Amino acid sequence: MNLRKLIRWNTRKGSSNHLNRLVRLSLTHFTKPTPPRTGELDEGGRIEDVDAIITLNFTLSRCGILIEEEDIPEPLSKAQKRCHLCSYKKDQGVLFVLIILSAALVVFCNHKYCLPWLFPKTQGIPKYNTFNFIMRIITAKAPVNIAVIKYWGKRNEDLLLPINDSISVTLSKEHLCAITTVATSKDFKEDKMWLNGVETDINNPRIQNCLKEIRRHNKEENEEVHHKIHICSKNNFPTAAGLASSAAGYACLVYALGNLFQLKTDLSIIARQGSGSACRSIYGGFVQWKSGEKEDGSDSYAVELANESKWPDLRVLILVVSDTKKKISSTIGMATSVATSELLAYRAKQIVPERTKQMKEAIETKDFKTFAELTMKDSNQFHATCFDTYPPIRYLNDISWSVINLVHEINDYYGETKVAYTFDAGPNACLYMLEKDIGNISSLLSHVYQIPHENFKGQKINFTDQIPSSLQAKYHIPDAIKNVISTSVGSGPELISDHLLDNQGNPF
Repeated sequence: MNLRKLIRWNTRKGSSNHLNRLVRLSLTHFTKPTPPRTGELDEGGRIEDVDAIITLNFTLSRCGILIEEEDIPEPLSKAQKRCHLCSYKKDQGVLFVLIILSAALVVFCNHKYCLPWLFPKTQGIPKYNTFNFIMRIITAKAPVNIAVIKYWGKRNEDLLLPINDSISVTLSKEHLCAITTVATSKDFKEDKMWLNGVETDINNPRIQNCLKEIRRHNKEENEEVHHKIHICSKNNFPTAAGLASSAAGYACLVYALGNLFQLKTDLSIIARQGSGSACRSIYGGFVQWKSGEKEDGSDSYAVELANESKWPDLRVLILVVSDTKKKISSTIGMATSVATSELLAYRAKQIVPERTKQMKEAIETKDFKTFAELTMKDSNQFHATCFDTYPPIRYLNDISWSVINLVHEINDYYGETKVAYTFDAGPNACLYMLEKDIGNISSLLSHVYQIPHENFKGQKINFTDQIPSSLQAKYHIPDAIKNVISTSVGSGPELISDHLLDNQGNPF
């Protein structure tokens, strides 16, 4: 082979520009053209030992690269789609580099995502451990939201369309959150899901609804959306205990899937079809879920009324009365209420529209008195509709009622609204207050329910131990509240790098 000739690789029809880039970068960084060494040419200007050329042809052919022998082409700047290899030193170092390069190209040709730095638009974090197994993986963290204008009842059970609007407060992910890792690979044999360390049935209709919608909205027709999928999720708070665990969980799942497949649609619509209130956890701050009017649900989605910085001194205490699973699920409870409660129908049509308007104004003006009173009234009416349901549904217990009574006595004692309660479908209380009052209120809760200060988790509290004498003697209920979570208004979901699945797609 004449050394004045070049070995040129002609890109095949349909070859990726990224593949060209890979070869050019690799050759630029790993090899340098050098003149032939004395004694390596025969009289005809040919290489006496052709081992180098044989090795080069063999290794590159494994990648499907065509090697041709041609005359020196026109200036390289005019051949932008061709990668030119000059003659190189015939030594083991160069051959080793070529072998490594060919191996990388084999992996590249099999699956382009094995080299994510060539694809900046891909947000998933790829992992691979052999040439035969390639996996894409991503992990999201999503917040809990607590409604101040309640959602209870659906006008369409299949699409999870509510009978009324609702408004919620998104809580900080630092203290209450769901974390979900999603991995996809063509090598997975089946879809799998783990929840809080236990493998569970991924054929749950709600989960399948989300997966179906993700695939339907995949406008770029990414083939990976049809690969088998592994999902691993966990909460840092009790599941199914009335703390909006399903909202955080489904929001987290949809946010992870949406980012993995780079969807350009409103994820709140998809999250809604996993759990209605999950659509509100797609956003931070203060969020409204619009019930909509269309039968297809296209106008039922969540909107952010104000972000978490709107009301920085609004604080929240979650009183965990019970961490056991509730006897009647929200899904069953709602369906029964819609079918039997006349109060629920009246509430949805006559009460909620005006309350929603007033609540939005209170948030905009940071009017705590109005915010607090509307929150408590709506919580009371929600649980009244549960009791109006036939047969009646009771989510509150005696400890829940003691918290309600204590809150009203605190506000009466101070002559103004210092604290507000709300209860979702469970006995655990959510208390809203301002930063300036959280020390006094926390100290009172600690005294009344005999809660050690170390059982107040989350955001720091400066206890005052200033207990009004009229309240000291009246209440003393030890061991009623397991712990208290101190938090504040927080942001929406985010991607994180700490995965729950290993590089084989299995839980750690």
